[in-house]
Amino acid sequence: MSQRRDIENAVIRELSPLLRTRGRYLKAIEPYNGPLAPEADDHDLVRVLLGRAPAVLVSTGSGDYDRVNIRRRMAQLDIQVELLVLSGNLRSGESRNRGDGFDPDPGVYQIIEDVREHIFGIELGVRGVGWLVPAGERPVIRSPALGAWQLTYQVYTDAHHALPGANDPEYQRTRTGVSLVEDERANPIIEFDHERT
Repeated sequence: MSQRRDIENAVIRELSPLLRTRGRYLKAIEPYNGPLAPEADDHDLVRVLLGRAPAVLVSTGSGDYDRVNIRRRMAQLDIQVELLVLSGNLRSGESRNRGDGFDPDPGVYQIIEDVREHIFGIELGVRGVGWLVPAGERPVIRSPALGAWQLTYQVYTDAHHALPGANDPEYQRTRTGVSLVEDERANPIIEFDHERT
């Protein structure tokens, strides 16, 4: 399984209490691979939403490597988790941001607060993945039918590549022997195996 897919699935799981089917208001929380600053009529956005707003769409974005250790084939990868928060409140543009108290769609501002409450600083339960840290918010759509904001979170992950032969039993154990230079007949005086971890 892919680490990025696991991260997206974990964020969706953490936000699922906000779904309408669980007694709240979101019609959809799903993975997304369209533009993060789309037009209101963007084909990918329309295809995923199918009129299901309010919604939160989740994807992973760019990442930066840090603490690279070539010899051990390990690094830290700082991945951006991108969320597209959408409101379809039809009363007005202001209502798409602020809600209106009548429509079950509470508006982008409330959705952002609820998203933050569910994922700010949490560990996702994915091996090698740290805490979600908020990094930014910005409006991306203000149209007559849809309001959308892009939220960015960052998560530090372990990025590694197995050493050649790492899964080969022949390369899992190293035999070491200690010898005396003065007396060849006594050598080796001790031998031991070391398991690679």
